[in-house]
Amino acid sequence: MTEEQMKAELDGKFFTWHYHKETICALEVPLDYIPDHRRLSIPEGEDKSYQWSASEDDTIFLMRNAGNTWRVISEEMGFAESTVAKRYLEICEMRGVEPSCVEVNAARKFSRETERAVVKMRGQGMPFRKIGEVLGITRLQANHIYIRWRNREARAA
Repeated sequence: MTEEQMKAELDGKFFTWHYHKETICALEVPLDYIPDHRRLSIPEGEDKSYQWSASEDDTIFLMRNAGNTWRVISEEMGFAESTVAKRYLEICEMRGVEPSCVEVNAARKFSRETERAVVKMRGQGMPFRKIGEVLGITRLQANHIYIRWRNREARAA
């Protein structure tokens, strides 16, 4: 569907999802409104491929290996989550790295202070997602830290 066809079908309302408020809001827009951040079609003759720079590749690779989510990376890079995820796999292939080895980054070492904070918050009933947000780590990393601590405590008992 071309941009013109989409404009013809618009009724002047867009709906937006506020992630943190968990609400849907109607947004009144002109009938011919198309968001400029994402083109719907590429004009004839224009190159459809995007040339990634080395610094963009490094940013995606380093952010993902540091445990950032696709959402965080996509917001930083200004591309869709699926685009940066696909590019990450291409980068891993080019660099000869197995994506599954670095995806969760389970080998990352965390300080005892971070571990104590995770254990304390989890003991208060806080979900791993919220713990991750508070500490600046992913939900999976918070979960991994807690399980590693619980297993170490069980062996010591």
